[in-house]
Amino acid sequence: GWQRGGHVARKATAQDVADLAGVSRSAVSLVLNGRAQGHIARHKQQAIIEAARRLNYTPNAVALSLRSRRTRTIGVLTWPGAGGFSVRMLHATLESATASGYLLIFMDTANDHDHQSRALATLHDRQVDALLVMAPDLISYSPVEVMATIPTILVNCLDPNAGLTSIVADERGAGRDAARLLVEAGHSRVGVIAGPRDAMESRLRLAGIEETAAAAQHVVLSVEIAANRDVTSGFSSDRTLLSAASRPTA
Repeated sequence: GWQRGGHVARKATAQDVADLAGVSRSAVSLVLNGRAQGHIARHKQQAIIEAARRLNYTPNAVALSLRSRRTRTIGVLTWPGAGGFSVRMLHATLESATASGYLLIFMDTANDHDHQSRALATLHDRQVDALLVMAPDLISYSPVEVMATIPTILVNCLDPNAGLTSIVADERGAGRDAARLLVEAGHSRVGVIAGPRDAMESRLRLAGIEETAAAAQHVVLSVEIAANRDVTSGFSSDRTLLSAASRPTA
């Protein structure tokens, strides 16, 4: 931090914490690295934690990485979709990582194989601890070989071979539940404006709606596929549904 007069304040060291707490430097290391149990008395642990707080002490990240062989960094592969980057998803990821003491390195692959290869090479050189692959739109994603050698999680994308853990929304379930609410409300003619057929989430939602309609037996679906994901396309599909002779009630 800065002191008056523009001079840089000296960063507190582990020895400073030890001196303030009245313990050895090794005791500070044990406590702040979570290895104090059975080695350091409880009251001394509290004294060390309080001293570190008062001095605003944080361990040297480089030194920690050399000792633990971990960099506390996570590489994030992402790319812009039709609506750009998924800013909310990226922001939530950043907040969670920061709260856990991790640094994120974001790499834009432009959804291109060559770009992705270069990004992975860079992240490998940085010795990241793990990888996140974050798709702006739900897609099928085939992992590359290097992802078998480093912890990797897919977000908003699915490994067709189910080799990697994927975190995705239950699009099919969402369609099923939305249709169920309308059926339970007594509607038997239901209009559906679905997204483009090449969008996986649209296909899954529609499949869920059709599943509920088939189970109800008496429900007739009228489906319009919007040409694009914009207001004009949605309005056009809506007008087609509502101008039909047997217009939907919901």
